Order: sequence, then C-alpha cells, then structure tokens
Amino acid sequence: MVEFASGVKGIALNLENENVGIVVFGSDTAIKEGDLVKRTGSIVDVPAGKAMLGRVVDALGVPIDGRGALSDHERRRVEDISFCSGNEDLGAQEATPPSETAPAGPSSTQPAESVPPTDPQAEQPLLSDQIRVTELTNRLLINSVGTPLSSESEKLRFIVETQLRIESKIEEALVSDGYSEAVFLSKRHQIRGFIFYPQGKPLPVGTYLRDLDVIINHGTHRSPPYARIMKALSQMELSLYREKPIKKPSFFL
Repeated sequence: MVEFASGVKGIALNLENENVGIVVFGSDTAIKEGDLVKRTGSIVDVPAGKAMLGRVVDALGVPIDGRGALSDHERRRVEDISFCSGNEDLGAQEATPPSETAPAGPSSTQPAESVPPTDPQAEQPLLSDQIRVTELTNRLLINSVGTPLSSESEKLRFIVETQLRIESKIEEALVSDGYSEAVFLSKRHQIRGFIFYPQGKPLPVGTYLRDLDVIINHGTHRSPPYARIMKALSQMELSLYREKPIKKPSFFL
C-alpha cells in the first residue's frame, strides 16, 4: 500500500522503471502532480469475521455507517493465494475412511478392485478458476469505489464471469504467441488493467459483452482486449518475455 500527501491511500498494481499504476482508495481530487507518495510497508488487508455482518464499510473495511468501530475481528489480506493450489476445494474436508460393518470372515472377503494410480498434480492449472474469480471480484470492487456495486449483486457476478471468459481466451492467445502460462500469470494483475480497466475504471457491461462476442465469433487476435495488450507491449507499458519464437512461414527462410 502507498499513502499520498493528502492522506488518501492506494494500492500499487504494477511497478515499472518510469511509472507506477496505483488504484486510489477514495477521492483523487486532492492529488496533484508532484505530490509526495510514500510506502506504508503493509500489504492491503481488510477486516473479516462476524463483526462485519450488517455493517457498511469502504474499500479498506473502515465503517461508514455511523455505528462506530468494528468489534473484535481479524484481518485478512485482499489477495493471498499462497495456501491454494490447483483445483483445491477450499470447503472440502479430509474424507473419513468408511467403517467396516461386514463380518471379517472368509466368506465375506472379496478381492479389491484394481484402481489405477492417479497423479494429483497432473493436468492441474497453475491458477484455479476459484482463485481467479476471487481476484477478479476484489479488483472490480476496488476499481468501483464510489459506485453502488455490491459484492453480492448479480451484476457483479455477471461481470466477473464475463471477465473470466475473456481472460481465459487472452491467455490462450498469448500462449499460442509463444508466451508461457507462467509468464501470463506473473503479469496477470497488470494485464487485467489493460484488458478490463484501460481508463482506470470498469468498462460498461455492454463493452465487456461486445469484446467477448468478437472473441467468440472473430477470434481473440482480432478483439479489442488483445489489441490493447499489443499496444501496451509496443509502447513498452507492458513487458512480457517470449519463451517460444514465432515460426516464420517457409517463404521467409
């Protein structure tokens, strides 16, 4: 997190040599060119727990309903995927072995059915859809500060679902261009900024739908989100390492 001279705080989403992208938590009217910006030394976290039930808070979890400070509560980071991997079900619990009710006599003994061994790491994505949805939701709420968009609204869920489909197609296109999935994921927050928030705020829902329609009917490489990524690369606003060179047609050899 960072703090401006006016006291307004923000979160740095990308760090480049000559520019830094920051989402401002609050009004930006008091921010002027040349203002001092300093690091807070902390990662964005928000209150969590039963104390949040029924309360109205801002993007940082500060109560704005006039009912005083929050009671006893814990704090959790807005984005923390260090304990999640693959398609792990966060709500699942370890299965309990079934109890044996049949008599352990020779007549009840049957040969166990052969089950081929499975590799729990096989074909698992580097980042599950569940984590992507959480990140996209948090980013959308942060970039929608000051607008009436609830985390439980159907509109928010619809936008996030559409963004997830667009992001998946953009990732596939970049991988086909020679970038690895790991490269995409390492820059995913910055890439999402160019895809979904080119002006620093969410695009209209209709724009997301038109972008997805172009991707489905005309191909990702002809879509506006892909064009914004290519423009950012050409203008050195985004840096991606290409692991696989593009194969040239035979007539260029």
